[in-house]
Amino acid sequence: LAQHLAIKLELLLEYPQELYQPGHPLMYLKPGSPIRILICDKSGEDGLNLHGGLRLAVHYGLPRSCSRIEQRLGRLNRYSANLKGVKPVQSLILKNHADCGLRNVWARILKDYIGVFNNTIASLQFVLDDYLENAWQNVYQEGPVALERVAREFPGEQGILANETHKINMQEKLLAMDDEIAEAAIFAQQISA
Repeated sequence: LAQHLAIKLELLLEYPQELYQPGHPLMYLKPGSPIRILICDKSGEDGLNLHGGLRLAVHYGLPRSCSRIEQRLGRLNRYSANLKGVKPVQSLILKNHADCGLRNVWARILKDYIGVFNNTIASLQFVLDDYLENAWQNVYQEGPVALERVAREFPGEQGILANETHKINMQEKLLAMDDEIAEAAIFAQQISA
């Protein structure tokens, strides 16, 4: 698919482009490079650091896994996402004409219900994958409705996202308390010796 897209873009656009090949140096990242378009397939979702500068991620494929999408977006926002004055990378999702088709429904869920393109879901990605796995299995029999049903449970104060975020925050607080208790135990041993 990446090769096909590269050929199409070469015919339609005047900008120089590069097709990512693992293990080969990227001309795209070199200072002063004329290359304006980098096309990556699944192999570009891991190990690349494409942070900095003005970037637009065009998603011509959307994996079923939230963790893969989070990983993909991390390639672009790894270091710059939280820096003051640095704009996050924008995402453009290629859709088709079937508004209620599986691809467009999945894109809408990712954007509107999960918010993966505007916020990091790093701490929630595996939980989301677990929730969605059953829905994906039901898609074969029910169609996109199976995904939409689960997606309606995500937003809101009592939704899955809020509940799971709360659980993660509580776990982090407990871990911080464990560290404090360990430090207190060491201190107690030091003063009793």
